[in-house]
Amino acid sequence: MMQFNPYKSTHSFATLFIICLLGTCIGTFGQVAATNRSHRNYLYQEYQRQSQTTPVLDVEGWRKTKKESVKQKLAALSPEVRAKLVSQAQEALGKEWNVLPMTSFLEFTENGNRSNYEGQVWQRRRKLINLVLGELVEQQGTYLPEIANGLWLTLEESTWSFPAFLYIQKEGYGLPDPTEPIIDLTTAETAATVAWAYFLLQEELTKVSPILPKKVLHELDRRIFTPYLERDDFWWMGFSGRRVNNWNVWINSNVLVTTVLALNDETRRRPLIEKNIKSTDFFLNDYPEDGGCDEGPTYWAVAGGALGQYMELLTAVSDQRLDFSKNELIHRIGSYIYKMHVDSNRVVNFADAGPFHVPDPARVYAYGRLFNDEKLKQFAAYCRSITPGLSNGYLNREMTSFFNNLQVESELRALEPKAPLRQESWLPDLQVLALRQQEGSAKGLFLGAKGGHNGESHNHNDVGNFVLYLDGDPVVIDLGPATYRRETFTDERWNIWNFQSIWHNCPLINGVPQKNGRKFAAKETTYTRKNGRMHFSMDLAGTYPEEAQVNRWKREFIFDPKRGSVALEEEYILQEWKQPVDLNFITAQPTQVVKEGVVRLVSQNSTKVLFLHYDPKVFSVQSETKVLDDTLLSKAWGEQVYRLTLRTKQKNLKGKHSLVFKANEQ
Repeated sequence: MMQFNPYKSTHSFATLFIICLLGTCIGTFGQVAATNRSHRNYLYQEYQRQSQTTPVLDVEGWRKTKKESVKQKLAALSPEVRAKLVSQAQEALGKEWNVLPMTSFLEFTENGNRSNYEGQVWQRRRKLINLVLGELVEQQGTYLPEIANGLWLTLEESTWSFPAFLYIQKEGYGLPDPTEPIIDLTTAETAATVAWAYFLLQEELTKVSPILPKKVLHELDRRIFTPYLERDDFWWMGFSGRRVNNWNVWINSNVLVTTVLALNDETRRRPLIEKNIKSTDFFLNDYPEDGGCDEGPTYWAVAGGALGQYMELLTAVSDQRLDFSKNELIHRIGSYIYKMHVDSNRVVNFADAGPFHVPDPARVYAYGRLFNDEKLKQFAAYCRSITPGLSNGYLNREMTSFFNNLQVESELRALEPKAPLRQESWLPDLQVLALRQQEGSAKGLFLGAKGGHNGESHNHNDVGNFVLYLDGDPVVIDLGPATYRRETFTDERWNIWNFQSIWHNCPLINGVPQKNGRKFAAKETTYTRKNGRMHFSMDLAGTYPEEAQVNRWKREFIFDPKRGSVALEEEYILQEWKQPVDLNFITAQPTQVVKEGVVRLVSQNSTKVLFLHYDPKVFSVQSETKVLDDTLLSKAWGEQVYRLTLRTKQKNLKGKHSLVFKANEQ
């Protein structure tokens, strides 16, 4: 099977996944009250410290230099990139604007379909962005009439929210209540897109009609500035005491961008920014000390990555007076992204994180510059080197992302592209581990494994799960997310097959899978090094409900870099034996029993071979094929995946066994 390349598909994995990211955080997500919250308040403390004598923010000064900088950076782009941006604008010019019918909006309430309406909205936004970029490159007025049309259509939309996000309004799901503007992910992101168009093309738009810029400011005030200033009860803000997640910094970063670009009244702008900083502190206050993102590396861009660019914007608007460069927690939040990197566009994925991801180069570089960290700077250049760059549709989907990458394009080109490829990355708070055979090389065996609990944000029931890569190619895999739908964010989530532990590399004990919820957690989790080998162990018994009748299930991974092997050793105590235990292993390619006690596993590109050694007296072997009828899953893994099951033969209440994964040796 050919390796999937997300940059060569008609609908890229990045585009599909970013739509998948826009999931509501209800049900299991974000509802845990914030207990024992750490009152770090690092952002607002720094803001207060610098504001004691004189105002710290100079928005008007920043605007003048920013607009000129954008023009200069666009002019300095290569002829090829400029031509591509113009080509995309020409293509957009030839397309009709999508209609957004009420019946399409209501589909989510009626049958759970999100994709129809959301897809139509994204096509509108993408067209507007491509037209704006084409006009900024050419500066000939070619695209201004259609930009004006696109802005007017956007400003006339009843809501910038998606149907799935209307749980935020008091009326709940259905149609948007015109008397209650709400701020959510897509409202804030659309606002930032509109604000960029206004900021960079205000004079030109005024010539089309002096009413159009007034309409822009009116709608931004009605949809963003006024509700943000007047309301504290949006859960993602954090003021209600409810625990926040990436919604907080994702929305706040777009609100900050919108504010500095388009809010001209300083008497309202200053308190809004102060409230914005206080709100974003709730996100940072809840972050684990190890800097790990429990939603995974594909969410980092709109979590820790968004925080980095948020701080970078605050720093720039303060003319570098705000300084967060001594904060080691924030530094760890930045370096997390390369700690979870396997090779190329492959990352350690668990839960709703996808297996393929190239971090936004500018988001990575923001941390590199903030901490003068050469590893982060070079990793940012590496990320840029394996993407199509500024003509990449992923960057063009967000106007802010495009301009942030434009700002650092010349600096990234001058750097050596290099991924750190650390041999060992251990995150004790998240209980996530990544190990490779050779420091600085993707060659050899790579292990990613996790402990934790089954109440994490965007959780799958996957405690004790692991992935194996060989020479950078996936062998034993985590499937990652399916396309989001209504059931994804309700209690029905746990009925979706790929969220269940039986479709992860976890044991099925007495016919019972793991259970969802914070209390279903690993215990006695430890990570140590002994005689050149790495040991990662945990007791999984607590992740199973009572009917599993398990008192103890110790799972230990022993990584031996010299031998290029991973041993999986387990020791268990059952209260009752009901049926055999299944050890499940999900693979991207079919497996083959080459002889009794040895199973051949191949990597996704079918050339790298890993052998699983087991005791045939203890286990029998079964395998099955799972057809993937979900777009997001099939984009990642092809038409099907495979589940290898080792089933215990004895009816023991106590026992232990050992399996060994080793490359190229039978």
